[in-house]
Amino acid sequence: MNHARRKKNKNDYMKKTPLIYNWRIVRCSMYIIGLDVYKNSGYYSMIDDSTSGIFAYEYLDERRIEVHLAHPTLVKPFAKKHVKTDKVDSEVLAQLLRMDYLPESYVPEGEIRDLRTIVRHRASLVRLRTSIKNRVHALLTREGIELPKLSDIFGKRGTEFLKGVKLQQQRRTVLDDYLRVLEVLNCVIKEVEETLEEKG
Repeated sequence: MNHARRKKNKNDYMKKTPLIYNWRIVRCSMYIIGLDVYKNSGYYSMIDDSTSGIFAYEYLDERRIEVHLAHPTLVKPFAKKHVKTDKVDSEVLAQLLRMDYLPESYVPEGEIRDLRTIVRHRASLVRLRTSIKNRVHALLTREGIELPKLSDIFGKRGTEFLKGVKLQQQRRTVLDDYLRVLEVLNCVIKEVEETLEEKG
């Protein structure tokens, strides 16, 4: 993650702007101390848009430090250099901000960011559940098991059928494990959906 900071007085940019670069995000007290140095310092903060960049953005934003989240794709044409280092990237970000040419990523309000996090979490859980269901279908197909005509083989009646299917011991164990995982996922997904309803 690359950072570039400047004084709010743009005319003094070249003389007074320290460039902070090569900060690697680690969620530990040392990194937090590094950010807190600039609290109430009158500096802007520019961060490239990445997973670690979002963490730093939120941390600084909560402390009311003005933050600009640079859009990596739109910044790239300005940063074509033979030598690419964190220091060079920081200088590019600082120059773009000084000239008001810095392309920024859209950052929603804190509540919206939190809601998006929950929505993405639910989506990942649903994908995981779908993957497990596909594995169950594949296992039964390999064993030549004919499924009953049910609207949902993973519903109440379908689950009873799956629990009673006779398979080789190892494959029976695998199917039981899949069913237990699905049971847990269904509970977690339901809890997440209830949270979304409350926040909605």
